Amino acid sequence: MYLGQPTLEAILRSHIEKYGCSVELSFEDDGERVLAKLVKRKDGEETHETFESSYLVGADGAKGVTRKLLGLTFLGENYSCLIGDLCLEIEGVDRRHRHIFGDRSSNFFTLRPTEEIAPDGFQFMITMRNYEPQQLLADQKLMVRCMSELTGHDINVRKAAALSVFRPNIRMADKFGSGRVFIVGGATTAPFLVHSYILLPTQHTSTRQLVAKV
Repeated sequence: MYLGQPTLEAILRSHIEKYGCSVELSFEDDGERVLAKLVKRKDGEETHETFESSYLVGADGAKGVTRKLLGLTFLGENYSCLIGDLCLEIEGVDRRHRHIFGDRSSNFFTLRPTEEIAPDGFQFMITMRNYEPQQLLADQKLMVRCMSELTGHDINVRKAAALSVFRPNIRMADKFGSGRVFIVGGATTAPFLVHSYILLPTQHTSTRQLVAKV
């Protein structure tokens, strides 16, 4: 099953809010323990809390505070492409899979079917060696022609719901921890457009239980 990031985040937020959202503000590592400062929101009220643990694991994503508070570098490079939401018709492309055409090192085009846009909706990403993303954005006929060349099929774009130049950061932390504090998941590397997340059914585990297990 494919879900766009905004839809997934909305689902996660709706469930997290039922239990109160805990956000890490800062921490102190004295070599023997970690003191973490949290802020909790419940029924519109905000309370602050400090708890002690042997270790702390930051799984707070690429924009999280844990890596920044540790002072880890986040070096890499920028990538530029055109992305958007289209309502289109194309032969040989089903609505159960993500479809990839071309080569990421030169000309590349991917289609992800999604009914979040419309029954015939697709999210796409395209890069062309001979054209800048801004050129494709300014000339939709050129954009569609490039898509057709890469797929080998005629494409009938009924509606361009959204188009934009996307410049993701391809970056990774220089190390995965310092002292008794570690980072995991998205906190170690910037997520790219084609990253996917596998959600498995599991028993609810609180932050304190997770830290205790580590």
